[in-house]
Amino acid sequence: MSTVYVAKRILGHKIEHGKTLYHTEWKGCPIDQATWEPSTSFCCSDMLSRYWFAVAIADENEKDQIKKIKADAAAAKVAIKAAKAAAAKEAKAIEKAAKEAAKEAAKAAEKAAKAEEKAAAKEAKIQAAAAAATELAARRAAVVAMNDHQLIAEFIRLFNKKELPCTHCNGETHITNWVHSIRKRAMRNGLTASMKIPKTCDEQQARNMISNPVNNPVYARLRPIYDAASVPSALLNAFSSARTASLPSASRPSHTNTYPSPHNLPYKPLPNN
Repeated sequence: MSTVYVAKRILGHKIEHGKTLYHTEWKGCPIDQATWEPSTSFCCSDMLSRYWFAVAIADENEKDQIKKIKADAAAAKVAIKAAKAAAAKEAKAIEKAAKEAAKEAAKAAEKAAKAEEKAAAKEAKIQAAAAAATELAARRAAVVAMNDHQLIAEFIRLFNKKELPCTHCNGETHITNWVHSIRKRAMRNGLTASMKIPKTCDEQQARNMISNPVNNPVYARLRPIYDAASVPSALLNAFSSARTASLPSASRPSHTNTYPSPHNLPYKPLPNN
């Protein structure tokens, strides 16, 4: 009598030499004793139908899983692309912000440099003005400290002139006749080679001061009336000359009081060198 084995389940299948073989597990036998059997070994086709139905369901599930995996992959791809775009946009924004920050920093540095340069220029200007003021004060102090003889000697040294042309004297006169005019001009900016030389001697400048109607005491009192009446200058000059000539000798302004006579100075001719 032949032994009949009952199939427990079909584990899988394969095609070998054009025939389909089924990996069959038998009841009462361990799984490691499963054998490959053709379809003819099964007396009931119901197990084969159930197996192929399960295989079809498994295939459908596998297809669904594959579709899901593909969909997840596509979504991940889209997410990666969006993340890359966002990262690129953020990097571009960061780069733009860095450029703007660098530009602002450069502007601030340039502004600070200009302000520093301006402050340095201002400080240099102040120092130069202070130095110039100090130098001017020193030159004026030097003039004050000189007596007439020293002043004339320094003038001759600077200008290399012992005589000057005077429009009043119609010729050149000795430099001692100009001592007070030179001192008056030297008191402004010191005795320097750039100082303007007076055009007239001390005596003529004293006469010009006396003849000036502004220095006339009568004219000073009546000047508002003259200005209001618009008196011609020729009439004013005539009045001033007449008024000065009519004053007593004691009342007349004397240039010797304001300008001591230069001819009485203790001046000695200096050597040519």
